[in-house]
Amino acid sequence: MYLVSNVIREEEEILEALVGEISRLAKEEAEKIVRDAEEEARKIIREAEEKAKRLRESKLEQARKIIRQRLSREYSLKRLELMKQFVKEKYELLENIMNDAVEEVLKIVRSKNETYREALKRLAVESSLNINSENIILRVVKEDVEILKEVLPEILKEVKEKKGRVDLEISNEPMDAIGGVFAESSDGREYFNNTIDVRINKVKEELLPSLLSEIG
Repeated sequence: MYLVSNVIREEEEILEALVGEISRLAKEEAEKIVRDAEEEARKIIREAEEKAKRLRESKLEQARKIIRQRLSREYSLKRLELMKQFVKEKYELLENIMNDAVEEVLKIVRSKNETYREALKRLAVESSLNINSENIILRVVKEDVEILKEVLPEILKEVKEKKGRVDLEISNEPMDAIGGVFAESSDGREYFNNTIDVRINKVKEELLPSLLSEIG
């Protein structure tokens, strides 16, 4: 009887030990599963955070790019607008300067003073030298006919010295211009326009581009 009791007690102890070992192993396995799950969860969270960070940076970079492009377009448009305004104002300034200069020339033309008398003579000489024909007709505005008649001997002398034989005639038909001289051969095949109008336009065409570049 005593022997049976001992055997039963030993079996119970072994069973308890097995149950304890199983419980311990189960607990350890459960703890390992929990640790693995926690690590996996942390890994998933880290990856999600990194992905969110990359996505946020990508969105921010896209936003920066859009803003830069918009600012660049606005700057280009503003710069173009300012450039157009600058060119316009620069041209208007030069136009005013040229108009003032023209007005000074017109004052001299209207005054019919010695300065204009000499200018008319030089224009007539230059015009005559640019006509190959020996017979040249000089045309001026109505107000300058008498002045041209007065200086014609001087003109004729200078042209002959440089050109040789020549005959100068003053036209009875005055020209429609500010002033200056229009010369043509008697047969009408050649002409040289040396009017104040043409000289002014020539000066504008030659000076305006260079003045614009200098101011710019």
